[in-house]
Amino acid sequence: MPDPMKSMSDRLRRIKSGEESYGAGTREEQILRYRRTVLVPAAVERIEALVSTDPGAYPEIDLLVSLSGYSPEVTVFASAFLRPKQLLVLASHKAVDGFNFIQSHVALPPSCVKLQEVDPLDPHDLYERVQKAVDDVKRFAVEEPRVVIDITGGKKSMTAGGALAAAQLDYQMCYIDGTFDSALRQSEPGTESLVLLDNPTKMFGDKASDAAATEFANGGYGAARQRFGDIAGSAPLPAKARFGRDLSALYQTWVDLDFDRLGTAVDVMRDRLKDRAYQCSPQMESKIEAQLVFLGELAAGDRGRPWTLNFFLLAEHYSHLERHEFAALLYYRTLESIFAQRLAELGLNVSAPRWEALSPDEHKLTAAFSDIAEQVYGKRPSDLPFTVGMVDAALLLYIMEDPFIERFRLGSTKALKHLRGLADIRNRSILAHGTKQIGQEDSRKLGDFALRGLRELWKLSGDRRKIDDQISELRFAKKLL
Repeated sequence: MPDPMKSMSDRLRRIKSGEESYGAGTREEQILRYRRTVLVPAAVERIEALVSTDPGAYPEIDLLVSLSGYSPEVTVFASAFLRPKQLLVLASHKAVDGFNFIQSHVALPPSCVKLQEVDPLDPHDLYERVQKAVDDVKRFAVEEPRVVIDITGGKKSMTAGGALAAAQLDYQMCYIDGTFDSALRQSEPGTESLVLLDNPTKMFGDKASDAAATEFANGGYGAARQRFGDIAGSAPLPAKARFGRDLSALYQTWVDLDFDRLGTAVDVMRDRLKDRAYQCSPQMESKIEAQLVFLGELAAGDRGRPWTLNFFLLAEHYSHLERHEFAALLYYRTLESIFAQRLAELGLNVSAPRWEALSPDEHKLTAAFSDIAEQVYGKRPSDLPFTVGMVDAALLLYIMEDPFIERFRLGSTKALKHLRGLADIRNRSILAHGTKQIGQEDSRKLGDFALRGLRELWKLSGDRRKIDDQISELRFAKKLL
């Protein structure tokens, strides 16, 4: 069966070559007349048939913004494909004559088709007109309208402005494609197709990736995971986004102290490091591998030195974010854990102490504890503590003449009183037992003291790795490099 569009195209070639005429006027006038009276209606009919057979492929939209130059036909085609409820034609002052043609060939009442002249060299002018049109739709019709910007017919400068507007306002773009006919010097009639493009920043993910990276650097790991996940689902090169998503998820689980899910997050990140589609720097890879080993120990339930170091790492993380209340509490927990570790090595569980682990003579131990406690606290306790807090743990180690006390420079009543003063910083916190906020200076005092304690604990443990090197290695990464 003969293709009617092919027959029309053949006739257009004859008109163009002068073999046939189509009304009066110059050859260019006859070609234009034939296109607009014969070819465009036929093409629109073909497009409407395509849409009716597969409407899901051509979504209806609330507003079509079409950039119109010297080819108003493409606006008609875009409208036929997208069936907008409203159409805004933005034309340069030299291209407004085609508006009557557009208005008479789109399937919309005249009140829903508007023309506005724009300066083709001023992207800001175009942007403001698009924004106002969208605001009008939101005000009178749809709260979250679906908007598409058709860039086919505009001048190059207008097309650039349209792309910028789509990027800033987060709208799709479209253009009308077709098979180019070199003899006609235009697309072959009947080959028109619609190409929908996502917001350019979504297509390539650069803007969204920058936002995700900022969230990641600021410790907003939950938001970063969500943003990286969205990019991974839409970007043409999603490997880096998947890396960012899984590392953000790992870090979020870490800061949440969610040990039940930590093992799974570690396994996911181990697999992600094997994905050669995105390779971070060797330094970054080495850092993450060290973190995975460390977090794997925590996930396995190690409540020894990894547990103690973890409090300090999290405290440093919150200190970097200038969240000094959280940092101070975690520095305090570091100190608690340091002293608890030393007592555990002597056989004493600070949560449920059995005093025979420290001395066969509990009365003698009680008297010694009461003596030093009276000097540090200013009042004499009558018994040993039911559970051992941070300062009490230091007092017990002092009584036992544990070498750690001397190395930590706590071998005097004055030094132990200083330790009690540090404990009071935490106790006065609104997040502990008090009503005060902890500032940077007080938080740093606890942090410096905790770091000194870690250094001495590591030396006594015989660990050959310097604690400062481990802290540096295990700190949260700030960038995906």
